[in-house]
Amino acid sequence: NVRLATISATESENGDLKALMGRASTTPYVLAAVLAHPPLVGYDELLIDAGADQAFALGDDVYAVGDVLIGRISFVGSQTSKALLFSSPDQKYDVLIGASHTPATAIGRGGGQYEVELPRDIAVSVGDIVSSPALNDKAFGIVSSVISDPAQPFEKVLFAPPVNIYDTRWVLVNRK
Repeated sequence: NVRLATISATESENGDLKALMGRASTTPYVLAAVLAHPPLVGYDELLIDAGADQAFALGDDVYAVGDVLIGRISFVGSQTSKALLFSSPDQKYDVLIGASHTPATAIGRGGGQYEVELPRDIAVSVGDIVSSPALNDKAFGIVSSVISDPAQPFEKVLFAPPVNIYDTRWVLVNRK
C-alpha cells in the first residue's frame, strides 16, 4: 500500500512538472517549489525556494499551473523569495470581465478572493471569465457571485483565480 501511494504521488508530481515545463521550455520562466503557504507565512503570500540565486527581482510575475498569474515577487533573499498574491487586501488591478471584456478595477479581498463594482446594467454572470489586459485574454479569475440590489446603481462582482492558490506546489517566475 505504501509503495502504491508513493507511485501515485510521484505520478501526480510528474504530471504537474510536465505541465509547467511545457510552458517553461518556450519562455524565460523559472520553476520554483512553494515552501510555505498561509498560515506559515503571511496571508496572501507564498514562500518559494529560489531567490537571488536565480536572479529574481522585486516585481517579477508569479504564475500557477495553467498560465494563471497569481502574484508578484515582494521579497528576494539569497535562496528564497516571497510572492505577494494579487488577492491581498486592498491591492488593485485592471481586469476585463465577461465575453464583452468590460474593463474594471479589481480589489483584493484576501484569501484568494477579488471584488469589482460595475454598473447594474452590465451583464455579468457566475462563471464568466475575468482576464487581465496584459495577459492576452488568459484567465485571471472566474466570477463566483454577483450581488445586486435593485435600489443601487452598482452591483458587486466577486471572483477567484481558476486555481486554488493554497494547494499550489509549484510556480513559475517570469524574470524581468
